[in-house]
Amino acid sequence: QQLKKNKKSKPKTYKILDAPNLQDDFYLNLLDWSDRNQIAVALDSALYLWSGCSSEITRLYETTQLNDYICSLSFCDDNKIAVGNTQGQIRVFDISKKKKVNCFEGHYGRVGSLDWSNGLLASGSRDGNVGVWDLRVGQVERYKATPVDLRIKMDPDGSHIASGGNDNKLTVYSMKGNNEM
Repeated sequence: QQLKKNKKSKPKTYKILDAPNLQDDFYLNLLDWSDRNQIAVALDSALYLWSGCSSEITRLYETTQLNDYICSLSFCDDNKIAVGNTQGQIRVFDISKKKKVNCFEGHYGRVGSLDWSNGLLASGSRDGNVGVWDLRVGQVERYKATPVDLRIKMDPDGSHIASGGNDNKLTVYSMKGNNEM
């Protein structure tokens, strides 16, 4: 009996978007997809939104400081996006109003990772710190991690944050009592 080769089907390309000046750095998070079918992409110093419904492209933000570029971005469920940069700043924009609503400063290295959960924003920075931000009051928690490019992720209810980096360590922090697990 002859065996048939199992041909893997290739995914069908839906759309190709030109992305000049996409930073070539493994530690940056320059793309995110929203619940409202929008893709955000950071190209050098500018943030663009592409609508999957209308194919409209909008430039939402562009940095103005010399040698500053976008390092991370993350959509929030309620029409907001957070943007981290090389200067350790985090800017939050209201997408429908195309307006900055917050600017947080508290990191001393580039912010390479952002995540939202339960109304809170977590940030991981090259300075080795994990920050937790409430849009109404600013920074509410700070955890010392390791001085590497951190990746962070919050659990769905916002009670724990996992951080890891290229030091091969994973740490889970509890937002209840500010203790490591």
